[in-house]
Parts: sequence; C-alpha cells; structure tokens
Amino acid sequence: EFGKERVQQLILDNTKYFISQLNEIGITPVLNNLPDENLSGIVTFKHPKAEKLFVDLEAAKIFAAMRGGMIRFSPHFYNSHNEIDRVIDFLKEWK
Repeated sequence: EFGKERVQQLILDNTKYFISQLNEIGITPVLNNLPDENLSGIVTFKHPKAEKLFVDLEAAKIFAAMRGGMIRFSPHFYNSHNEIDRVIDFLKEWK
C-alpha cells in the first residue's frame, strides 16, 4: 500500500541511496550530509563538464536536468536502486 508517508519514505530512501553512491565514486552532491528532515527528492551535483555530461546522459536515456550549470536528478518512489545504480555505473565510466 502506498500512502503519503510511505511515498515520502521511499523518496527519501532513494535520495539517501543516490547521495551515498555518488559519494562512493567521488562526486559530492550539493546538499551532502543533510539531516533527513532537510532532504527532498532532488540530488544535484557540480561537474566541470556538466553540459557535455548532460547531453551524454540524455543520449543514454538517463533522465536528468541542467539547473544553474549543475546536473540534477529527481529520484522518486517508483525508482529502484537498480535504476540509480545504472546512473552511477554510467558516471563511473563517463569520460
């Protein structure tokens, strides 16, 4: 069953997982190390080649957004850790 509280928890779980995986590959999200009550379903990071990375993400059918020269993801309750892992694998291999 998916009530409001369950959806919120799944979004935060995905956000925290995404942040931890980014940190493991050396990418520090803008809102890193926040307490849970300050997290949302948004994960953003800076990258020196953000525009090229964004284009390549789109080409790989990985959906993100460019915001203020940064890459932004919005993991939601319906995203799985496997989908997040696909993004992480792409970022690890991206040149």
